[in-house]
Amino acid sequence: MADAMATSPGLAAGWRYRAQPYAQPGYFATMTEVAQYTLKDVAGKIATPLFITSPEGEQFWPGQ
Repeated sequence: MADAMATSPGLAAGWRYRAQPYAQPGYFATMTEVAQYTLKDVAGKIATPLFITSPEGEQFWPGQ
C-alpha cells in the first residue's frame, strides 16, 4: 500500500481523508482499528427498514 500511495497522489489523498477519523499512525494500525467495527452483535436488533444494495462497479467499498 505504501508503494501504491507513493506513486499515486490521488490514492494517497483519498487514504488520508478516509483514515483521518481513526487517528492511527499508519496503514496497518488503521486497518486493525477499522476491523474492530462490526454490526455482528447489533444487526439483529435493527428494526428500521433498510434498503441494502451491492451495485456493480462500486468504487469506494466494493463487496461491503
